[in-house]
Amino acid sequence: MACTLEPVHNGVLNPTYLRESSRDALTFAITNLNAEAKTASLGGNNGAETVEYRFDGDQMQFIETTMTGNFTLTTVFAPPEVGKPMPAVHSRHIELSPANVSISQYAGECVAG
Repeated sequence: MACTLEPVHNGVLNPTYLRESSRDALTFAITNLNAEAKTASLGGNNGAETVEYRFDGDQMQFIETTMTGNFTLTTVFAPPEVGKPMPAVHSRHIELSPANVSISQYAGECVAG
């Protein structure tokens, strides 16, 4: 599936909170869904990563924990009507250095391909 999400929130916690200006849209593809192994591939402009895949009724969750312990969650929801795009949300929590955390959230849609 192909996903396009717009920035909704970007900020830095260092140690107080500061909202940052918007970033560019986020585009990526989700492929190789494997329900048995609970994995999928999430690929964007920085290459593809194998992520944890969970399916829970009307939503799919894609969870990445990087080698440095940072956390990224993408949730794709069932479409409001058959044949319509699927609403999606993407959240990142990235530690840049001790007490310096980048927080971002994106919202948009995914289309089955």
